[in-house]
Amino acid sequence: MGESFRTWGRLLRLSLAPTAIADVVCGGVLSGSAGHAGLDVFRLVLASLCIYHGGMALNDWADREEDARVRPDRPIPSGRVDAQTALGFASFLLLFGVAIAATVDLAAGAWAAGIAVLAAVYDLHGRGPWRGPLLLGACRAGNLALPLVALGASPELQGLAWFAPLAYGLYVFVLSRLGRLEDGEAGPLERGTPGRLLLFLALCLLAIPAAPAAGASLWGRCVAAALAVAAAAGLLQRARTTDTWTPGDVMAAMGCALRRMLVFTAALACLVGTPLAFGAAAGILLLYPVAWFLRGVFPPS
Repeated sequence: MGESFRTWGRLLRLSLAPTAIADVVCGGVLSGSAGHAGLDVFRLVLASLCIYHGGMALNDWADREEDARVRPDRPIPSGRVDAQTALGFASFLLLFGVAIAATVDLAAGAWAAGIAVLAAVYDLHGRGPWRGPLLLGACRAGNLALPLVALGASPELQGLAWFAPLAYGLYVFVLSRLGRLEDGEAGPLERGTPGRLLLFLALCLLAIPAAPAAGASLWGRCVAAALAVAAAAGLLQRARTTDTWTPGDVMAAMGCALRRMLVFTAALACLVGTPLAFGAAAGILLLYPVAWFLRGVFPPS
């Protein structure tokens, strides 16, 4: 594989693509319409990937001066990607993602435009211990809700259609707060704060089986509960066994919580309880080894 391809893959953070795909697949299942709207869901996945990775490239462009001081090996400060080229490609991806979403439905295009604006605001003006996590949580909640806006939701899944994006956005918000501790943006690393955040993330997972959804099946709730408990157990174990937190401990906790984003969306999909929903959940979980492979090819920086 060419070095140039690896460099652009790092700039776009291609190793994180599986979570963006999982968001939209989950939202499509929760709409109850994915079975006969497969092409629309596929187009929304492409739109999501364009906006997500365009935002990642824009983030690197915005951070290029700081990265030149602290992360000189990144694609832009190292000189392997020209800054203006990166800005142009990021802008193209953001706009192209919105255009693809609009081919499914004009409301979906407007919703995707809102996500793109939030991503750009985060990249350019979203620093801070609270504003940044709020923007990231809103972006990911909006990404999961994109198919719900485009396809609607069946009456028996209306409650779940509201719960899922809010719960997922809250999980990402708390996860981002944890990341701010690693970066030192949230102030000194207080003794119990990371553990409390991990506990809250575990509670978000454990709330999934109790989601309000008249159409959720008992089997769906049971499978979702099994996934949620398994995912929450690791977070609780890490919170319980770590007493004095170091930046390295927080980094490890962040990785643990990030990996559970796929489990979160898979558990949400299971609630629908149909064969298609279980198949989609299995597909989301299969993205886990894909993420590990991409991480090796395009290591995060």
